[in-house]
Amino acid sequence: MKMRYFIFLIFFFSVCLLAQPAHRIISLAPNITEIAFAAGAGKYIIGTSTFSDFPPLAKKIPVVATYDDLDMERMISLHPDLIIVWKGGTPMAQIAQLKKLGIPIYIASFRNILDIPKTGLKIGELAGTERQAKKFATQFKKHYEKIKNKNAKRYPVPVFYQLSLYPLITLNDQSSAGQIIQLCGGKNIFGQTIAIAPQISIENVLTENPDVILISSASGVASFTFWKKFMQLNAVKNHRIYLVNDSLTQRYGPRILEGAEQVCTFLGTNHAHYQ
Repeated sequence: MKMRYFIFLIFFFSVCLLAQPAHRIISLAPNITEIAFAAGAGKYIIGTSTFSDFPPLAKKIPVVATYDDLDMERMISLHPDLIIVWKGGTPMAQIAQLKKLGIPIYIASFRNILDIPKTGLKIGELAGTERQAKKFATQFKKHYEKIKNKNAKRYPVPVFYQLSLYPLITLNDQSSAGQIIQLCGGKNIFGQTIAIAPQISIENVLTENPDVILISSASGVASFTFWKKFMQLNAVKNHRIYLVNDSLTQRYGPRILEGAEQVCTFLGTNHAHYQ
């Protein structure tokens, strides 16, 4: 634990010592790529990781990393002046590899939705795009407060969020999806689990009997057919099973509030969204 903290301090102070704005940036997480574009620094990104697919321009940037592998030779050849990683999303082994390059590194940390505009402001500071970053952060926080105030007095609808079907995995309140459910006035039936993404059983879901089931798009539409068998569930009886875009609900990025708007609509409607 002490070693991790020491590594973090090294990286933090190396970023603070940037002599000039970073204009050759490598982003090692899809959400960071999105935030950088929102903060006006997208034009300076020269390398990304897999699944950096938004905005569309991000798809044209060379991919230099996957979740479990770094193309170190390619990264070095790009001559970056800053590498941005996601604490918790980038394995510590990879961070240790990057440290050896001697390139300034900024570690972005996301514990709640409002860390998104904070990260945008920091990236704007590092890239010299403070004006655009401040505009993004201000608009994001206003939108967040609008959603929060609109749903503050809503009846806490019991919600089950399905991350995957085989195995059956959900997300707790510490996850971005769990925070969205709370923002919309819902109650995540597995929100208090210790693990962020716990594996559960069908019996667990039947016992909790959610009024709404949200299915991550990564699970696929087959999940709708699966749950229809359990007519004892309120969500099934009342046709309240919905597909949500996992890029909007499970990614700490600028579009997360679009995902929140979608989820809030689902929690507040009684209309069927599947046949």
